[in-house]
Amino acid sequence: MINRIIAMILTFAMIISMTAFILPIKVSASSIPDSFAKGADISWLPQLEALGYKFYNDNGEEQDLLQILKDHGIDSIRIRAFVDPSDDPSNGHCSTEEVVALASRVSAFGFRVMIDLHYSDTWADPGKQITPKAWANDNLDQLKVHVSEYTSEVMNALKVAGVTPEWVQIGNEINNGMMHPLGEYSNTPNLVQLIQAGSSAAKAVFPGIKVIIHRAGGAENGVEPFYAGLVAAGLKDSDYDIIGLSYYPDSVFTSSINELTENMNKLAEKYGKEVMIVEVGGEVAKDADSVYNMLVNVQNKIHAAPNDLGTGVFYWAPEGNYFGYPKSAWDPDGTPSLALDAFIDGAVENNRYPVQSLALDKHTETIEVGATSKLNAIINPANATYKGITFTSSNPDIVKVHPYNGTISGLAVGTATISVVSYDGGFTDSSKVTVVPSTSMIQNPGFEMGLKPWKVTGDTDAVSTDIDVHSGTLALHYWRPTATEFKVSQTITGIKNGTYQLSAWVYGGGEEEISEIFAGGKRKSFTNTGQWSNPTIDNVVVTDGTLTIGTHLKFPGGQWGNIDDFKLIKKADAVK
Repeated sequence: MINRIIAMILTFAMIISMTAFILPIKVSASSIPDSFAKGADISWLPQLEALGYKFYNDNGEEQDLLQILKDHGIDSIRIRAFVDPSDDPSNGHCSTEEVVALASRVSAFGFRVMIDLHYSDTWADPGKQITPKAWANDNLDQLKVHVSEYTSEVMNALKVAGVTPEWVQIGNEINNGMMHPLGEYSNTPNLVQLIQAGSSAAKAVFPGIKVIIHRAGGAENGVEPFYAGLVAAGLKDSDYDIIGLSYYPDSVFTSSINELTENMNKLAEKYGKEVMIVEVGGEVAKDADSVYNMLVNVQNKIHAAPNDLGTGVFYWAPEGNYFGYPKSAWDPDGTPSLALDAFIDGAVENNRYPVQSLALDKHTETIEVGATSKLNAIINPANATYKGITFTSSNPDIVKVHPYNGTISGLAVGTATISVVSYDGGFTDSSKVTVVPSTSMIQNPGFEMGLKPWKVTGDTDAVSTDIDVHSGTLALHYWRPTATEFKVSQTITGIKNGTYQLSAWVYGGGEEEISEIFAGGKRKSFTNTGQWSNPTIDNVVVTDGTLTIGTHLKFPGGQWGNIDDFKLIKKADAVK
């Protein structure tokens, strides 16, 4: 360790001496340390420059990316750090030496600095939190030592280089924990101890540094329970300073901005901590106006957080278009897109094409219990700047409606009125929906009513419902960090003897040991590939008027998937 630190000190000394020739004169950061941060994560920049990519300002003139960002109101830079990365241009780098080099460069430009410690050799996010290879076989106490030493190493290297980071993230998007399996969220006390090891090490070097705990999905329902779980497992108020969230809305950001705002406000009020959006992005190529308006809106919502606890927003990889990242903030010609203008002081939302009218495509609809349909809202003009709409049901116990896409689900026999209102202009329309008894042989085939009347056996805590659907508003969802096996089944009675066909729609990350649907004694295995597929069982013979159908999953831990829209079709009567 000593030799490594000495080597890095020499390297950083060379970096500092070189920057005198290639960088502007170092100046103090222009922003007040505790002022609102307008930031960007540009960790790809050194690799892009090494590959020869150029950046151009609004006038089409070649310019340093950092200067372009500064001219668009960006005052803070976030830099990710990997423990022992590969040299892959887009998926590697970000070693301690490279982090310090980039931090020195952006600090010389006067930017505030955030360090994002992934505690992995590569990307860490909700889908993967891989323990660094060199630490993989160690126990919890050893991992805590590694976290402390590595964090100290990065912080001391920055200090030697003359860089004082204002913030440090202990882990990246740790919804499911970090450094699996020991640091999984299901082992919350372990996770808290690892966070504490990193936090205390960072503060030992920089007592004033602000520690961020970062969760993805800032508009999701589980945000506050995530932090509550950490506190219940022993996280102390002194262990962290900021709650960091990611927010990547779809092109109609109004479908989630209210949920994000509610989560931020609730967190600020309950924990008394600063709240930041440490990752944000949108698909500029699809709708630059919408991304611009989203960014202005997000900043306004953060500014309005209770007790002035909303303190910043960071755009993730605005330069990433050269690596094919679809949510970058750069246009294909190498110039900044309209989205970046949202960070310029005084930026306001624009509404080039206001909504003039709104109408539903159906004003009456009939569906069965357990079935779904959809009401489509037609906005005029079609290119309206704000396409956001909100649906409500007069009786959600009869008809459930997705608040933003108009999907309706019949829950019980009866009627309900579905209303829709436009975000822009407040235009309204409505439809009367009648729910009739189900003719489906399978009850609740698409899980619109949750798991009832399905029977779950085995590891029941792995099974829930989720909004990642094939159709409707809910689907069966499974995930568990540890070894898991379960069955979800339903026994159908009183059906006519004969030959049937069973199918379902499935989607997931793969790597299950067993993944199959079944009907009676027949089974059909499927392989999840990240796309919806439709396994089907033919020639299911019923001889006694009953049939048990369902799905069977077994996996070693960490696998996930969704199952939706079971369908049973009679193909032939019994032969007499």
